[in-house]
Amino acid sequence: MRLNRDAIRRKLPSNLDELALETGALLRRREIKCAEQLLWMTLMYSGLVEPSLRQTSAIGGITGDFELNDTSVRYRLKNAPEFLTAVLNSLLFGADRALRADGVSRRICLQDATTVSFPGSDGTDFRLHTEYVPGQGLAYVEITDRRGGESLERGEYRPGDIVIADQGLAYAKSIHHVCSTGAYCLIRCYLQNIKLQGEDGVRLKPERILDLADQGASSIPVLVPHEDAAPIRARLVMAKLPAEAAARAREKLRKQASKKQKSISELAMRLAGYVVILTTVPADELSDSEVLHTYRLRWQIELFFKRCKSLLGLDKLKAHGAVARAWLLGKMIIATLVDRALAGIYREWAYKRSGAVPSLWPLTKLCLMDLQATILDVERVLPSLDESALRRLGEAPRKKRKAAAVDIARLNKKLNPSARRVRP
Repeated sequence: MRLNRDAIRRKLPSNLDELALETGALLRRREIKCAEQLLWMTLMYSGLVEPSLRQTSAIGGITGDFELNDTSVRYRLKNAPEFLTAVLNSLLFGADRALRADGVSRRICLQDATTVSFPGSDGTDFRLHTEYVPGQGLAYVEITDRRGGESLERGEYRPGDIVIADQGLAYAKSIHHVCSTGAYCLIRCYLQNIKLQGEDGVRLKPERILDLADQGASSIPVLVPHEDAAPIRARLVMAKLPAEAAARAREKLRKQASKKQKSISELAMRLAGYVVILTTVPADELSDSEVLHTYRLRWQIELFFKRCKSLLGLDKLKAHGAVARAWLLGKMIIATLVDRALAGIYREWAYKRSGAVPSLWPLTKLCLMDLQATILDVERVLPSLDESALRRLGEAPRKKRKAAAVDIARLNKKLNPSARRVRP
């Protein structure tokens, strides 16, 4: 997808004006005549380099999109969050529909959250809950205040999906929720935070599990109980970290405990030397070694957050209240549009399989530059991303991250054996 205004319009809801009216974002049509003008105003405010309300007002006048002073821009943005949420959800649904068109019915869903704070704040002001699908991009976004806790219940899953998350989300309630949708869990767990049972219904102590790992066991069958619900059958995959990695993990644990002025138990120090993955994926679909390898894909959502903060300026919030929420939603709309463009580029690469894997970071920069030029409505500044350009963006063989695209393609092929290689 090329990020010009016509291409973006085709991705927007057909009833954009109705949405703006229903959500109260466009009750008074004076200088703002239609919902599309309001959307471009938001993208100008969120998508350019640290713009202010006054700069947004000036840019709108230069491009001819609207004639408003900074006070009026604030008023419009303040009333826009519900409308922008509807636009974002429509874009996310469109991305999911495009993935289905490629024959991918089972997805790899990475769950995590990041925090965003006001200038001068000494804590968390907003928490951005996301579900990220490699090869598609964002699939779910929810913005809460600091009281909005992280949970696997904040997401939308389909039967057969594999939900990957870090140990902070490994709770019985969340695991039962994911399984109730027909999806599978693949979650790193901290054995002190979750009560597991053996097949006989007797609780398994963490020390016993680690003893089995020391004896060479790569996995054991377990039950995940929760209140009055029937226990869920799962598999606990265990691996002992190499000595150097275990030492780094224990040193990190010491620093965290020192910062919080807490003591560390002997069990916690021992647990730091292991990787323990709880999964409901059947062993005939993913072996123990494949479970450990698949979990490494979780790093892709961390890289997404890093791109958002380093390239999209997600960590440069300079607003408060509803205007700040509109700014965040604008950032997520931009991230979704960029992800759609990146997905098209990687589908083209997967179809041709020519040259090295295109490097995600410079590709994101180019797509973002393309979108910013569109927001400013200036002449196109980027050449076509043809095969030779993608080849020049290939990562050097020594870099391990380049294997992520190959791993994702291989896993998607395994999960969706009937999917055809569709030319983009």
